[in-house]
Amino acid sequence: MEIKKKQKGVADLGACQDSDLESMIHENSHFFDKSIELIPAKFYLPTDDNEKPWFQGLSKGAKAKAKRKTIDNIMKSRRDRLDPNKPSATTLSFSKNAWEKKK
Repeated sequence: MEIKKKQKGVADLGACQDSDLESMIHENSHFFDKSIELIPAKFYLPTDDNEKPWFQGLSKGAKAKAKRKTIDNIMKSRRDRLDPNKPSATTLSFSKNAWEKKK
């Protein structure tokens, strides 16, 4: 003799789980908000179009000039980053600078 289990439908769950559902959604929204705060904004916000030129529409000379400028910027940032006499920039220093600018 087989005993069949009665399956509960969505309508049978009732109002008792509405508050549970709301609390779960509220907790998850806090989790995602905190997760988004940990990701730097430069990864999900669009950048300025002037910073990254579209090489396909440029002439040969302008394209070479833009590439040379990019390479020079990369080399300068590497020198600055690897300079042992210069203190390294940390998240704490960035937040202090941002806080001072807001004042």
